[in-house]
Amino acid sequence: MVALFIASGSLAAVDAGAELNAAVTLAERGEVQGAWERLRMAGALSEEQVPTLMRLARAFEEDGCAAEAADVYVQCARLQPASIGTKALLAALIGRLGPPLWIRPEYLADMPLDARRVAPGGGLADVVLARNLRSSGMAATDPRFRKRFPKGLWVYLESPKRDQLRLAFVVHFQREGDAALASRSAVVLGALADLARERLGLWGRFAPDGVVHLWLCPFGQPGGEQWQEHLYLYSIDTERQPAEWIRELAHEYGHEVIPGIGGFAKPEEWANGLLGERLFVEWLAALHLRSLWGEDVDLGSVSRSGRKAALGAFRAAVEGRGSWSADAYTGLVLYIDGANGTGVLRDAIAATRGDSPAAFLAGYASALRQRRTYPVASPGDIGLLFYAPDPGEYRLQLRGGSGLAVDGRPATAPVRLTAGWHRASWAAGSGSAQSVTVSRVVPGAGARSLRSNAPPGRNVRG
Repeated sequence: MVALFIASGSLAAVDAGAELNAAVTLAERGEVQGAWERLRMAGALSEEQVPTLMRLARAFEEDGCAAEAADVYVQCARLQPASIGTKALLAALIGRLGPPLWIRPEYLADMPLDARRVAPGGGLADVVLARNLRSSGMAATDPRFRKRFPKGLWVYLESPKRDQLRLAFVVHFQREGDAALASRSAVVLGALADLARERLGLWGRFAPDGVVHLWLCPFGQPGGEQWQEHLYLYSIDTERQPAEWIRELAHEYGHEVIPGIGGFAKPEEWANGLLGERLFVEWLAALHLRSLWGEDVDLGSVSRSGRKAALGAFRAAVEGRGSWSADAYTGLVLYIDGANGTGVLRDAIAATRGDSPAAFLAGYASALRQRRTYPVASPGDIGLLFYAPDPGEYRLQLRGGSGLAVDGRPATAPVRLTAGWHRASWAAGSGSAQSVTVSRVVPGAGARSLRSNAPPGRNVRG
């Protein structure tokens, strides 16, 4: 679908009427993109051009372009405020084609929707919760169990530039008594989507239109499931603490949005759900969002317990005392986010080619190669581990203490390292090292020509 906006003022030396007529001609031929471009070029329009605009809106509607048609209908209604017919056409459009995929924020009040804006806080994008004024227009049948859900909530998320509301989720429920749970779940999903989009550059992986559906099911066993672009929460009448609702939503949305790393025996074959609940809940806890569930929710204890288990499994895998389990992979991701920063994590995910832990580790190495120098901070009580993407010479700047030790041995600068994991510490002094800056001295072909017989994860000592 097209997501451009019409210029607010007329363009010099442009015949608005001619551009509008050209837009209609293109739209009636099914050339939506071209029609929208010509409409944008037309600039400001007048009341006399409403009949032509109505033709354009109907052409967009016949093409199934609800957002474009709704936008033009709103323009007509604004040019002719007394026209009841235009508003009725807009309501019928939404009833027939469903919610527009995008809405201009300034047009939200003109839409035949019961809408309210929620600000989660913490710098996250606002979430708009909307219901069709015609209740029958919200009914849907879920694709997995073929059960009818007569009620729903459309969830719009502000664009990064705050110039567009983008339909991100539809929350379906069967009983009006579940409306409060639907609203709270929608706000959490909006916060999760904004974090995934802004920090990791990720959006829903399975929906052609980018819209993810959440089905609140009174049936089934307590828990959740992701199936294509559909998320299910089961047995919603079973009492849960707010933190548990948020954890379940983060888990299922993790399956939806984070590229899968799999092949694990437990707790699931694919670890992106576990990663979603650990990483997203940690980020939410750090933002201290008081209105996330309509009440204060202690996510800190959930975050700390999950983080400790994951980092412990990661350390054991690096030191050769454990396997690369789902917990260890999750710990690796938490390590990268805490030790190197979210930017490195984003690049590592983007560079991963494959669905194994080894493929993700290769993506991480690629992200480090993009940086001549990278900081490493201790993300917890696992010491100061760092990763060398290639064999070669490195300079390490360690704060405090006296002298530098790598893998338990005194080291001079620059230090020659094998590719893989290493541990930095003070050769003398009290306390533990908390941060180090790693610089590759020979990052090119010379560094890659050196050989190391030590397998990754077995270089660490001390």
